[in-house]
Amino acid sequence: FHRLAYIYFLVIAALNQLPQLAVFGRTISLFPLLFILCVTATKDGYEDWRRHHSDKKENNREVQVLQGVLFSSKKCKNVMVGEVLKIPANETIPCDIVLLETSYPSGIAYVQTINLDGESNLKTRYARPETMAKRPKREPPSGLIRCEQPNRNIYGFIANMEIDGRRIPLGPSNNVLRGCQQKKKKYFI
Repeated sequence: FHRLAYIYFLVIAALNQLPQLAVFGRTISLFPLLFILCVTATKDGYEDWRRHHSDKKENNREVQVLQGVLFSSKKCKNVMVGEVLKIPANETIPCDIVLLETSYPSGIAYVQTINLDGESNLKTRYARPETMAKRPKREPPSGLIRCEQPNRNIYGFIANMEIDGRRIPLGPSNNVLRGCQQKKKKYFI
């Protein structure tokens, strides 16, 4: 009953149950309300089924996850917080990530956020120089990221990363949200 039309049909059906106000038969007055509720329930059920099917397809997609010093395949639904992912070009980001490295030496990445905000222009994201310097040695990254609780603000991100005893601030330019697409370069991590 989140639409005004539903309440209207409910009031008309209720008033028709009173003998002095009844214009139609008591049961006939319920048919418009029941018809509208059935159509809405069918439409909502179909949308839920489509969303479930889409989520299942996305959750079973394979991503590259760092295991030791090598990347191996893993389903998106099995990715855990803190794992390092390698995202190839033109792939959708499976979860919110902090950018550690890109195939650009400067650490820049271009992402398309059309699935989030409807804008088709590319946005730049940056890997921190401290994390870019660790990968050429091929040592597994280790550190701790402390960030704000999840919220609806897709343009803000406040966090700190602790690597080698140093605290490094992170902002929205270091964060890539789920549903974005990586563009223009081979990969980012």
